[in-house]
Amino acid sequence: MQGNLANGGLVLQAGNGVWISDVDRYSGTRCLDPSGGVSRIDGLLWFMNAGADAVYGSDQLRGGALCAYDPASGRGRLLSETPCSGLTLRGEWLYYLSEKDLRLYRCHTDGSGETRLTDEQARGFLVDEDRIYFSADAGIHVIRTGGKQRERLSACRCGAIVPIGGWLAFGDPDNRGTLTLIDKESGAVAEAFEDIEAGSIVADGRYLYVANLRNGGTIYRIDPIQGRTIRICGERAESLHIIGGDLFFRDGSGWSRMSLLGGQASRVELQDGGMA
Repeated sequence: MQGNLANGGLVLQAGNGVWISDVDRYSGTRCLDPSGGVSRIDGLLWFMNAGADAVYGSDQLRGGALCAYDPASGRGRLLSETPCSGLTLRGEWLYYLSEKDLRLYRCHTDGSGETRLTDEQARGFLVDEDRIYFSADAGIHVIRTGGKQRERLSACRCGAIVPIGGWLAFGDPDNRGTLTLIDKESGAVAEAFEDIEAGSIVADGRYLYVANLRNGGTIYRIDPIQGRTIRICGERAESLHIIGGDLFFRDGSGWSRMSLLGGQASRVELQDGGMA
């Protein structure tokens, strides 16, 4: 799946459990185990990433600080006090936007070696193999993961960027938030879905799933190859995340989940529990 981090990284498959942040009630993060049990995680986590022996996230209860968590106990330790967003794990590096200056940085997974990668402020970014795509006031730019070979890819401005095949997908604020695809290599606009205003975007490798603000925030599945769209859920949705074969989303009062194939959504219960 792609796009979970672009939507806040609020749901994560970590080992056999699913970590999910209760951002509506601000009550913290929970781990849902396969048997239906619920345990409490030490923090209210955004931008969660699963590493080999730790889960990394931005803890809102610590001012957005960068932290690492033991998957077994759910307890966290501070890596950096820098408030960060968009946190993305690639290999031994963590990439993020500093909320102090809105520049793009990276550091090692132990919090050491912080390095600034961009001079300009960024609206959002995507780490895709050895490239980083980031959006700034002057458009979408691409650099290598070490911060070298910077070039402007497109004049389009955006926030979140989601990869799908050979394209980048985003809502274009200069075209009423219209769902837009551009070519990863040339930056040329490949498609603009005029009937869809992208409120939240995720991808499963074949399809895009979008909360369409032009139809009440309901969920659409888009085939970018065929250019076809279909509504798969009539409920208002935001913060779309894909975990396995399920789509998780918020409806303003809590979390729900449904099959990627469509159908009836069910409520995700986050009742209080003790530490695992």
